[in-house]
Amino acid sequence: LVESKLALLEDFIVAKNLHIRTQLQSVPILFNRFLAEMLVSNLVGNAVKHNLPDGGWLSVQLNEKQLVVTNSAATPIGPPAALVERFRRSDPQSDGLGLGLAIVREICEQAGWMLEVGFEEGAWKASVQFYGVVDR
Repeated sequence: LVESKLALLEDFIVAKNLHIRTQLQSVPILFNRFLAEMLVSNLVGNAVKHNLPDGGWLSVQLNEKQLVVTNSAATPIGPPAALVERFRRSDPQSDGLGLGLAIVREICEQAGWMLEVGFEEGAWKASVQFYGVVDR
């Protein structure tokens, strides 16, 4: 899912001149495919959309315990944790509705996963901790 989402966003990634790093393990997770795609799409899409233009970076790590999306970004207005609330945006001028992270939070709650978001030293980080759903 991560690789296919990055491929779909390739034109935007190239236009912003983003440097991409991935560390992806094949992780079979028993979960609704539509919701999994929405979660990945929102996290990776936000990381590209809200990244710095011309030379920013994006890192995606996936293993059996977590999915972590980290990217260069401008400092958000207000606390990052508030951005998981509906209709909250880091930039009031953004063309988004402010629903992406709220949707990710709801998906995580339904799955019994934990979403953590934060901003530190010029980098935005969103991580999803998986609990008890990995099919071994």
